[in-house]
Amino acid sequence: MASAKLDTRVLHLAHRLTRLPHRLSTTLAYIGKHSFDIPLWLFLAFKVVSYLRILWSDLPIDRLSMFPVLEGGGRYDFIAYTIIGVGLPLLMTAGLSRIVSLVRRI
Repeated sequence: MASAKLDTRVLHLAHRLTRLPHRLSTTLAYIGKHSFDIPLWLFLAFKVVSYLRILWSDLPIDRLSMFPVLEGGGRYDFIAYTIIGVGLPLLMTAGLSRIVSLVRRI
């Protein structure tokens, strides 16, 4: 019974996603296509956010060793971790793909 409710909700969500503006649906499709690459580079991206937070808050650099994110961060740190945690891996994947295509031309 619970499975049928979940299936209905997933279908409803899929139907709603088809009605999104083209740019947003294209972005979500790109993220989905590269969903394996995001966890691959995620912890590196987290370290970038942590390093920026250390610089911004004038914290000791040894706090960078906290895993996976800084403890006792700000109330809205999760927003930066989410945006950079998804965006940086996608940028790195696009950059590596571009480098590979350039090398193949040579």
